[in-house]
Amino acid sequence: MKIPALLFGSGLCALVYQTVWLRELRLVFGASTPASAAVLAIFMGGLGFGGLLLGKRAEREGKPLAFYGRLEVAIALLAALSPLLLFVVRAAYFKLGGAPALGETGAQLVRLVLAGLVLGLPTFLMGGTLPAATRAYMTERDFSRTRLATLYGLNTIGGMAGVLLPTFLLFEAWGIRGTLFAAAFVNGAIAFVAIRSARPVPLSGGSKARAHASADAGHERRDDDDRAAEKSDVTPLPPPSLVLGALAVTGFAFLMMELVWYRMLAPLLGGSTYTFGLILAVVLAGIGAGGVLYSISNRRPSLALFGLTCGLESLAIALPFAWGDGLAIEVLKLMSAGDAGNALSFGGRVWIWTVATTLVVLPAAIVTGFQFPLLIALLGRGRTNVGRHVGLGYAWNTVGGIAGALAGGFGAITMFGAVGVWKGTALLLSAIAVAALVASVRRREREGVRSLAGLAAAAVSVFALLVATGPTAVWRHAPIGAGRAKLEQTAPNDVRSFENRVRRGIVWEAEGRESGVALQSGVSLAFLINGKSDGSARLDAPTQIMYGLLGGLVHPKPERALVIGLGTGSTAGWLAKIPSMTQVDVAELEPAIREVAVRCEAVNEAALANDKVNVFWGDGREMMLTAREPYDLIASEPSNPYRAGIASLFTKEFYESVRASLGDRGLFLQWVQAYEIDEQTLATIYATLSDVFPYVETWQTKVSDLLLVCSKQPIDYGTGAMRARLADEPFRSAVANSWGVLDLEGVFAHYVANDRFPAYMTARHDAPVNTDDRPAVEFGFARTVGRQGLFTINDLRAAALDEGMSRPQHILGTLDGTRIMEEFATQFAWEEIAPPDQQGMPRDAYLRARALRAYLEGEKRTAIEVWRQQSAEPQGYVHALMLADLLATAGDPASRIWIDRIKPISRGSALLLLSKLAWAEKKPDEAVRLLAESLMLYRTDPWPWTFLMKDALVFAQRIAAAYAPGAQQIYDALRVPFAVELLEDLRRTALVNVGPAVSPDLGAEAIAVWEPHVPWEKAFLSLRSERYDFVKHPFATRARLDLEEFERLERAR
Repeated sequence: MKIPALLFGSGLCALVYQTVWLRELRLVFGASTPASAAVLAIFMGGLGFGGLLLGKRAEREGKPLAFYGRLEVAIALLAALSPLLLFVVRAAYFKLGGAPALGETGAQLVRLVLAGLVLGLPTFLMGGTLPAATRAYMTERDFSRTRLATLYGLNTIGGMAGVLLPTFLLFEAWGIRGTLFAAAFVNGAIAFVAIRSARPVPLSGGSKARAHASADAGHERRDDDDRAAEKSDVTPLPPPSLVLGALAVTGFAFLMMELVWYRMLAPLLGGSTYTFGLILAVVLAGIGAGGVLYSISNRRPSLALFGLTCGLESLAIALPFAWGDGLAIEVLKLMSAGDAGNALSFGGRVWIWTVATTLVVLPAAIVTGFQFPLLIALLGRGRTNVGRHVGLGYAWNTVGGIAGALAGGFGAITMFGAVGVWKGTALLLSAIAVAALVASVRRREREGVRSLAGLAAAAVSVFALLVATGPTAVWRHAPIGAGRAKLEQTAPNDVRSFENRVRRGIVWEAEGRESGVALQSGVSLAFLINGKSDGSARLDAPTQIMYGLLGGLVHPKPERALVIGLGTGSTAGWLAKIPSMTQVDVAELEPAIREVAVRCEAVNEAALANDKVNVFWGDGREMMLTAREPYDLIASEPSNPYRAGIASLFTKEFYESVRASLGDRGLFLQWVQAYEIDEQTLATIYATLSDVFPYVETWQTKVSDLLLVCSKQPIDYGTGAMRARLADEPFRSAVANSWGVLDLEGVFAHYVANDRFPAYMTARHDAPVNTDDRPAVEFGFARTVGRQGLFTINDLRAAALDEGMSRPQHILGTLDGTRIMEEFATQFAWEEIAPPDQQGMPRDAYLRARALRAYLEGEKRTAIEVWRQQSAEPQGYVHALMLADLLATAGDPASRIWIDRIKPISRGSALLLLSKLAWAEKKPDEAVRLLAESLMLYRTDPWPWTFLMKDALVFAQRIAAAYAPGAQQIYDALRVPFAVELLEDLRRTALVNVGPAVSPDLGAEAIAVWEPHVPWEKAFLSLRSERYDFVKHPFATRARLDLEEFERLERAR
């Protein structure tokens, strides 16, 4: 077993190298699909070319195991030298300017050349290792070439270990380069053992081979070989062109499916760095198991057997497809059960992810592992030319794989969708199965049982693919793997309710170049990337607008800005509105996000129509590292750092490139999530930023979002200049719309800690610096994904206050500290969260905060009573809205004073409050008119306080029920969705309740708005059936059947 053990070790080392090199080159070329495809093409091409040429060379080696050892020596040396080559490649690529300067086509050519410089020779040598080792291990009597399968299987299982060890242990413990050097050392030891263990092997053909034949036979394990010989016959081998074509096509199909699995499993596995390592590990485990299975099966190779494997592979791919959303629901059940009380550990999540991956990937991978040695056995028998055959087969299989990877990465998935490619690949394999079985019959292989089994598997696969719906939004657009989707109850009706809610929420979806993208409504338009929400048009506006504009407010005269991540377009659009701004560059990896920004024009100031905004469709890190001119502002709000590839935007090397691209007074604005993160990871981010920037100050854009403002020089907050800028657009509207504040004190209520705080956090947690080589942040975030309550921003505020670091060190002017404390409470209220208690508040300020808390909790009488215990007028926007609402609801004419002050900021809110006042004054027609006008303004104005908007919808239903003459006008005002589909579910609910007050037809029409994925609840289903029956609606029968199904499932609960 020495040679199999060596192959296990070399497989481990090879996959460590591959993982490291792909990761390192992604840091150079970017994480885009074209860049990754270029690197993968070179890697696979080197393997194939090496197999083709070195397989022939292995046939001429008298000691093929020594030849294998020499190859491994060279591979180990080249791997150890690869960091130096990567340094050269990085310098060359950045010197050329990358994709921003070369264009995508030019950049792709350069990537191919530079990737070839690093990967070409070692991968070429790797391609020769399996042919050489196989020839050393093969025997003449191994007619089915089962020994090849043993080596192939163990080599691949070693590769599995070479993926799991770095991903889950070594990268974090030893660093990227440390892991690479360790693998090179192991590789060298393998080479040493191989060379020392090498023995002469007869050459294929000629007198020398015949002279050694009898001696060789005496040294082999005759029992296995004799059994294989007994089962063999003299059936002629199929034409090599047929076998090589089969190797290419199966390689094409499997690589296409790998891309589909990476895309489709991301929502179920969370999309972290562990996701992709886990999928690859399961793929390799399956292939290895398939190779081992072939080695022990002792089956006679034939086209019929190959056809059977294709049919089985098609079936293995089709069954998870047919299971579809059912599989996603089972994973969700496991996640929800394990996460009860936020108790699911990281190990528990990995176990669930592994189960899901195994169900989808492993069966097809096992069949694929069985196919390769089977097809090599159809090229020849025993040891004769086995090295050449393995190399040739490897080359053709690799060529097919390259074609599959390029087709999937550059067109097929985007054109047909991942689900379409999934189905198409399974159908292709069924067609190959039928073709192989037909060829078997024509060649008279007399394999009736295998032929029938293969046809049956292909037929079942085709039937399943044609009948089944396959994965829908429940699989693709629910954040199951990240632990954000919850299923509290698992009864069938609860599951159906969850499925309908997810499907109903998707208003647009597309298969992007990099990921699956969708827009979800319900509360507000939110865009989803591989199932995970990456931003809400309205609810995340406090961050999306202000993390860029805060820099514009602090910087004396910003002219050039760079935004990493287009998203809804809000950051870029609002920055472009700054009068002094001349250019806003945006780096966005996913071109499909353009549609998101177009649909979010109501909140982003028509960003894409602004000539100042220039979008680069590529990797943000690449754009940053190749920037030629300095920026005044650089704003980075990528996706969550646990997502694969994102954490490279949080490393020291990236921050150094940011600093180099900033002007002397430039500001770097780094968003950091304050949820699903522990203090250790946050401290690491502080340590990394402060290692590059001498000044790092902490702000809060939302209750759960941090903004770290970094600079080369101390930030001087000139309050006079800032107040002047705040009085002008776009700052005046921006702070009111996104933060609900009107003055500088309201802005500084979002200040958390000064530039001494990072050193405190770093020392307190002994935090390391996050680097490309030791990416602690990437793994730290990935381990805490889905876990809540690890820390809050209030914890940071408390620590900063205790350490005397809660106020800026360089304020030129004055600020009202009491007003800042009050506005701190209103930032919670703006997000409809009861504000926390604050120590040290003056009595009147404390009473105003108590009144606000009571108001948010629906205790309006208590709110007004507490408010009247203090004497000050409301100074902030939220307090003005609250007081105006309380007075208008009570019919107090004094409310008009505050309504008039609100009107210039939010006309829709002012009209609502006037409507409430008119209703209290017994003026129903005026109340209806004003309310309808307010509701219609919501169609174009997304900025009213959502707390009041929800109240407006409740008020509308109350008026319609109490005053029938106004119901039609209210219904008409509610008919059209609000801007960015704000409060869409509540608007539809209001329609359902207002419609019957007008007519039975409108009552049914309001129900039909929810079709086809209606709320799966008894009350709604009963109402739906009743209204449809009454007006003889076309859906009446379906509504009645749905209600009956609900009741049947409920009885069986």
